[in-house]
Amino acid sequence: MGRYARAPVVRIRGIDAGFTRESYASGQRAALTIATDAPQLFMTVFQVGPDKIITYADNQLAGVAVTDTTILDWSLRTNAPATINFDVGAWTPGFYYVELRAPDGRVGYAPFVVRASTLGADGHRVAVVLPTNSWQAYNFWDADGNGYGDTWYAGPPNYSVDVSRPYNNRGVPPRFYRYDLPFLHWLYWTGKSVDFLADADFAQIASGDELASCRRTTSSGVWSRPARNSGRSRSSGRSASPRRG
Repeated sequence: MGRYARAPVVRIRGIDAGFTRESYASGQRAALTIATDAPQLFMTVFQVGPDKIITYADNQLAGVAVTDTTILDWSLRTNAPATINFDVGAWTPGFYYVELRAPDGRVGYAPFVVRASTLGADGHRVAVVLPTNSWQAYNFWDADGNGYGDTWYAGPPNYSVDVSRPYNNRGVPPRFYRYDLPFLHWLYWTGKSVDFLADADFAQIASGDELASCRRTTSSGVWSRPARNSGRSRSSGRSASPRRG
């Protein structure tokens, strides 16, 4: 694919935030990187799924608050990205996000997965693998500032993606409200109890025998080779089913 000659890249500063990993266990300390010129931030953590709010925009998230709002003094960190410690609470497995709001109305989101510490430990017979690989594959976040999104969909030389990048559109995973939000709402609104994993967690499972506590593993998105092999090696007639490719 041909590319235009280099030119200045103009950015409008918002609130860009992201975690250095796709998922964390309950009670684990995480690292949250934030870049903004806002001198103060209001931070709240939400869980997506139990809420009764349906969003219809690619740059909006909604959920049920699981923390009170805390205030971050960012006045000494406005010139460059900074990383802070973030303690994951005693929250059930699922999809969560940190909402960061500035006094001037700007907002940014940092999504993350709270993974099941042990599959099936709470009697859950279904594991849901959230498509963190696919979200980053479609993420056109331009980390190197050359004017092209760092995704293989932008063409060579991008043949891999960095899964720790913030997402475009204020931090919302691509196509989230179209594909993933309806599924999460269906799970919670119909009273389903499941375990949650990120793609990276599923890829760490060495064989189908380790998934024996779950009758079904369902996912949506791009599976890595180890993840596909693990899913195909399911034992005892159980199954692994991607929802979309």
